[in-house]
Amino acid sequence: PLAVYCTITTSGQLVLKAKVLNEDGSQIIEDQQTGSTENAEKLADVCTQNLLDKGAAQLLDIIKS
Repeated sequence: PLAVYCTITTSGQLVLKAKVLNEDGSQIIEDQQTGSTENAEKLADVCTQNLLDKGAAQLLDIIKS
């Protein structure tokens, strides 16, 4: 499973939180990025790369098989 949640702070900053879990939820890989709403795509790219660097692809491959 994959979860992504975004909020806007009172100061106008975008907070992007993402998690990748294995099937039973015993392993969780997560990342959070904060920045301007104008840089939302870049924040998502950085978050994605961080999740992959932490092993998210391997965790998702296990679920696929």
